Amino acid sequence: MSLSSRERSLRVFARTIECAVVALTVVNCSQQQPGIPQNIPLRSYWREVYHTSPLTYRPAFNLGPAREVWRSNPVLAYDTFFVGSEYRGERDSCGIDPVAITAAAISPPEYVLVQDSGWIVDEVLPGQVNPRPHADGLRLFQAFYIPADSVVPVFVIPRLIQLQANGTYAWRGVYGFAYPGGALYPAIWLNSRQIEDHVITQPINRRPYSVLAHEMAHILVDPLNFPGDSTWTDNSTPFLHIETHIGFTRKTRVSAVGPGPVQSVVADDMNRKTLMAFGIEDACILARTHFPFVLPVLP
Repeated sequence: MSLSSRERSLRVFARTIECAVVALTVVNCSQQQPGIPQNIPLRSYWREVYHTSPLTYRPAFNLGPAREVWRSNPVLAYDTFFVGSEYRGERDSCGIDPVAITAAAISPPEYVLVQDSGWIVDEVLPGQVNPRPHADGLRLFQAFYIPADSVVPVFVIPRLIQLQANGTYAWRGVYGFAYPGGALYPAIWLNSRQIEDHVITQPINRRPYSVLAHEMAHILVDPLNFPGDSTWTDNSTPFLHIETHIGFTRKTRVSAVGPGPVQSVVADDMNRKTLMAFGIEDACILARTHFPFVLPVLP
């Protein structure tokens, strides 16, 4: 049965409208929502706060590997007590999708770097061992964090400084750090020139692309669920996972296709992005139920 020219025209028109609606939907979905996204389940929110100095390496705020860790990688489940160093296999991925809120710039003269390079985050007082937040670190944190807000600020600074008891500057030789509590919680501080140097000079598997994801793990997993516990702190277990440092010897699975024994390997930036479960402690479950920073919208 043939269609009349009017029927054909109506169908073409309807198809055009349908395609336009689909195109509009795709475009809308590909754009970051202004402000804090609403009613999106299992998202965590992170705001880049970067210093406007040309020495700042802004790619240190690298959300791609963080999304890969929390949304894409399957969780490896290991036996609590090993018989031949076995692991149980893989579970579903976390399903957390970190969302970057619009970046905020730190501009001089209000926020001047020390020697145009560093920012004093913490200090060690005479006669003390443990550092405490420095007034400059507190000032910067308080300027960009709203109390009880779910958005975690991530400060991208060229070089991070610890003020010593004798008044000298100690350049922090780490990629970055997160505060597990106290006056600067929640906050991540990235040592961007340290990250840039290793991104440029290290072999591809040793380049620190997952620094942000590593520090997110401290915020999403550690403080609320295990106060005072070192279960998920740096290098606390013999297994490769997001909080294992590059270069440390750790255990990982031998086979890529199913449950089996594990072997010792040196952690690099490729094999340290994996989340893990060990007995009843599951990094994914803990992170997904960290309500202050993950939106638990019901389906």
